[in-house]
Amino acid sequence: MNTQLIDSRAVNLSANLYRLLLETYPTHFRQEYGPHMLQVFRDCCRKAYRTGGLPGMLWLWALTFFDYLQSLIEEHTQRGVHMNKTKFIRLSGWAFIVGAFAWVLGWAVNDIQYNNPYNAFTFSLGKYVGYLYASVQILVPAAIILTIVGMLGLYLRHAEQAGRLGRSGLIIALAAGVTAVLSFSLEIFMQFEYAWIGVGITILLIFIGLTIFGIAVLRNRVLPRWKFTPILTGICGVLTISGLGPLFLLTSVGLFALGYQLQLDPSREPVEPV
Repeated sequence: MNTQLIDSRAVNLSANLYRLLLETYPTHFRQEYGPHMLQVFRDCCRKAYRTGGLPGMLWLWALTFFDYLQSLIEEHTQRGVHMNKTKFIRLSGWAFIVGAFAWVLGWAVNDIQYNNPYNAFTFSLGKYVGYLYASVQILVPAAIILTIVGMLGLYLRHAEQAGRLGRSGLIIALAAGVTAVLSFSLEIFMQFEYAWIGVGITILLIFIGLTIFGIAVLRNRVLPRWKFTPILTGICGVLTISGLGPLFLLTSVGLFALGYQLQLDPSREPVEPV
């Protein structure tokens, strides 16, 4: 494929995704600054892709996403949007819960597709088996996006009490989640041959980041009733991605538990570190 064509498609895809992010800003801010922000981002994408290739663009996205989150919260707070911090944390809990089910379904279908494609169940589907496999391309990105929202809720709720180590773990998880979505988009829409490797690595990093956060939770006694949930969920996720497929059930249970904790009582103050 022509290099310039690949360049153009990659930049256009990133610009379209960024345009969707701009829709989440308040209307006045979006109308005043949106076109300029989109043009600047498009130029940065073009430069990043030409100088650093796909890794350069993914790094640009990781940096951009955190700037986006910070400015989004600031703009909505300044303009009195009703979704305050407490409501968002509660919403992020539901994102974890729904994401847990999406992970279960996505991992199960993926396991059938790659490890046992010729079982009686797939044969019974006949010509509809393609829909089963195509569902992975919906379930896994949805699970990743929902997990990103959940991780952001954890960050808003516990980052200060978890200390630098905990914040670092959640930032790793958030950056990896955004990169995973981008890698998945490149695999699905642009047919980059090796994008699936990036998907696997970044999903692994999501759970490594959660494990690091779990270590900080234990050290700082952030979650007295749920203290082992983050680290066990992270470890199970790492082992699942590393090849121990059956552990995906435990991973999903852990994500469900984290979501329940956030959704149940996000305004409760944690125990101070000792």
